[in-house]
Amino acid sequence: MTRIAGYWQDISIGLSALLGRKLRSVFTIFGLAFGMGAIMVLLAAGGSGSAARLAEALGPDNILIESNSPERFTLGDLRAIGEQLPGIAALAPARILVPMDMLPKPSGEMPLLAGVSPAFARIFDMRLAEGRFFDPEDDREAAPVCVLGEMAKLSLLGFESAVGKYIKVDGVWLRVIGVLKTQPRLPDELSGFQLADRGRLIFMPLKSFERRMDLAPAIDQIDGIAVRVGPGSDPGVAAAAVHAILSHSRPGIEEIHMAAPGGLIEQQRRRRIPFLLVTLGLSVLSLLLGGLGIMNMMFTAILERATEIGVRRAFGARQIDIARQFLREAMFVAVIGGLAGLVLGKALCGAVERATGWPAVTSWLDVVAAFGISLGTAVAFALQPARQASMVSPAEAMRSK
Repeated sequence: MTRIAGYWQDISIGLSALLGRKLRSVFTIFGLAFGMGAIMVLLAAGGSGSAARLAEALGPDNILIESNSPERFTLGDLRAIGEQLPGIAALAPARILVPMDMLPKPSGEMPLLAGVSPAFARIFDMRLAEGRFFDPEDDREAAPVCVLGEMAKLSLLGFESAVGKYIKVDGVWLRVIGVLKTQPRLPDELSGFQLADRGRLIFMPLKSFERRMDLAPAIDQIDGIAVRVGPGSDPGVAAAAVHAILSHSRPGIEEIHMAAPGGLIEQQRRRRIPFLLVTLGLSVLSLLLGGLGIMNMMFTAILERATEIGVRRAFGARQIDIARQFLREAMFVAVIGGLAGLVLGKALCGAVERATGWPAVTSWLDVVAAFGISLGTAVAFALQPARQASMVSPAEAMRSK
């Protein structure tokens, strides 16, 4: 209890010191807050966390293929890729349909219906929040089942469990057997790929899609192809080979839209380097200014509170007690700056994501790291003033009154 009372006394003294020098305190806290916010942006937008999550969602070994021409791919094109491209681990066709009618009525944008083979889930390592993905038996039997992306589920069925419920798409009733987990936001380079934007899709087995939906007259056509290359294969080289195969087999398709997410992620990293260097410079400068502000505040406090130090030393306070008090005051300032930096950092991450389209994913580890750097900066700059305060002799302090 005595120790808690001592902590509370130090906090009260530190708060009084802050209120006594409001302008200086505000600048110091702002410097620490901006430094912590910049570090959060640095870790979120440039760290390995966001890139790893994006790679996990899209698959660094995957190739996405769609046609921007009126003419579509066919199952023959799929077979040509499988026969002529070595090192393929998985291959999956996809058909996309824009429904005209849906029950329940979507609360937002109309979800798209995608007919895919079961291998599609393996290619994208699709994780489910509930239920399961359809299997080869569901595909062979053309089962009337579906799996919802997280945004499609919220739009149709709200926040309640969706497994076992039914939806009606263009007159066809489908039983929901699974719901996908939330996926990271896509970068701008992939925003045009319907295959990649899985959150707003409704998936059903490809054979069920072909037999139950009105696809006349072109039942052999497919809208997209997802390819996973095997270990040791370069997705970029494989993408070029796929483009050559399709261009040769389907010269009528004028524009083939392709993306290798692994290459895009690497390209995105390179584009971020100048921005991250500027952010690093700003964070270091802000923390330096905040640390110098704390040092200046403490040196000033030593002069202003010399009598207080002398009285405490005269009544038995040890040098370490004086140093600890000033360090606690510096940490109190750092905690306030850190809390403000947390709010500022989240706002800056959101602004960067909206302005650049780069996923700025913040984790608790990022927050703890940024907060620890801010706190460590304050303590590092407070050590010398705290040591100097502890060296003040009681006699000299009392004479300075």
